[in-house]
Amino acid sequence: MAALLAQPAAALLEHVPENCWCGGFGARAAALWQGVYLVGGIGGGSNMTGPYGSAQRCPSYGLERNNRVLLRRQTTRGRSWEAKQSPSWSAREGFAVVAGTSRLWVIAGRDSSGLLADVWSTQNHGTSWTSSSSSGAFGARERHCALEFQGALLVLGGHSGSAMLQDVWTSTDGSAWTAATLSAFWSARREFGAAVHDGKAYLLGGYDYQDTALADVWTSTDGATWQLQTASAPWGPSIAPGVASFGQRLWLFGGAKVLPTATWKSRPYQQRWAPRKSVVEVSYASKRIALSDLTLSGGNNLVVQVSAVKPGGLAGMNGVKVGDRLVSVASNHQDPDYLQFKTYPAGGLASAPPGSLVLGFTDPRSDDPSLGGVVISQSYEADEKMAYGVDVWSSTDGQAWVLEAEHQFRGLPYCQDTFAVVTAEAGPTGQERQLVVLSGATGDRVYQTLPIGIGAPTPTSHS
Repeated sequence: MAALLAQPAAALLEHVPENCWCGGFGARAAALWQGVYLVGGIGGGSNMTGPYGSAQRCPSYGLERNNRVLLRRQTTRGRSWEAKQSPSWSAREGFAVVAGTSRLWVIAGRDSSGLLADVWSTQNHGTSWTSSSSSGAFGARERHCALEFQGALLVLGGHSGSAMLQDVWTSTDGSAWTAATLSAFWSARREFGAAVHDGKAYLLGGYDYQDTALADVWTSTDGATWQLQTASAPWGPSIAPGVASFGQRLWLFGGAKVLPTATWKSRPYQQRWAPRKSVVEVSYASKRIALSDLTLSGGNNLVVQVSAVKPGGLAGMNGVKVGDRLVSVASNHQDPDYLQFKTYPAGGLASAPPGSLVLGFTDPRSDDPSLGGVVISQSYEADEKMAYGVDVWSSTDGQAWVLEAEHQFRGLPYCQDTFAVVTAEAGPTGQERQLVVLSGATGDRVYQTLPIGIGAPTPTSHS
């Protein structure tokens, strides 16, 4: 297989970081009128310019919603953003943006008053906006998707504030809405990807009603009846991936990968163990707390050592790790015992008297001459950031997928909607197309492909 994207920003992708305007995370993107629009989101607003190849992280500022509309004209090769005047619709998040045939649409979401069901559009590059409905029949929702498909708008899924949705609504004017289905074959979900490709509407991934991330792909030719293409795509469970049709292939960029609210990883910690045979002491209010914090093995006149450490517990935060040795036990503020505890199973903690405990530990490697008598131990640190897979996949039919590129980066703690991906007009007369990838999380990167002719296949081979 000839990979189209051997590395991020390689081959067809060019990195254009020279003018970075943070749209904030959760921003939406659309391409129309030979321009790319970055709309709304949370935070952002910092303008930063840097030389090619030296882009800096451009963080979102605050968690306020915004209704900012930014335009990047294709004729300037994407090297500058211009801010349009404030639109009539309220600052929001969790909304949908659709580039129609002649209008740019903003649909529903959440503002400071709650969930919305309104529909807005512009026909003049975002200079002015018209309200088509203040309360669409599809009902208030957020984190849904919307498409223009077969000459009509589609609104799909999302969250109503009390339940996940699995409905599809259609409209030809943004005012009158009809339910195509109230119970689609795909499960109720939010924060999924959607695009029109090869005459079909595609729905990919997201969260379901059990807050389980999904990796399925569905297609429809009418918005009402849906067919499953795969229940488990190789890109894995993915939340809010960037999806677009380009070069006769469907492209999927990244998406959030679910991790626990707080994960723990060991990191070098240089202040606990130092000179040879040094001891770190951990104080516990009771043996019950000590026994829940770590597990000891050995004893019965053998070495007592640590066999398990609770992530984020007292021992772990003080640098104690698996393999360290127990060298002292002090109960109820008495003098430490350096020998007797070794005669009991696992150091005798289970039979220790009520009251406080101070346990002393050392790393056996601290007595290893080859290490110079100095050991850098490991402590555990909380990591509340989500991990995003910056993987790039493509497919002709939603069933067979090709991995085009793969790497990882750490997202901001509350970032979602990592990538906003659009297929934009290009060339002097807009007769070519290029895939444009925006970071909806931080706004610090813009990637785009080289232009190709309308309807032309991507200039690479796949097998």
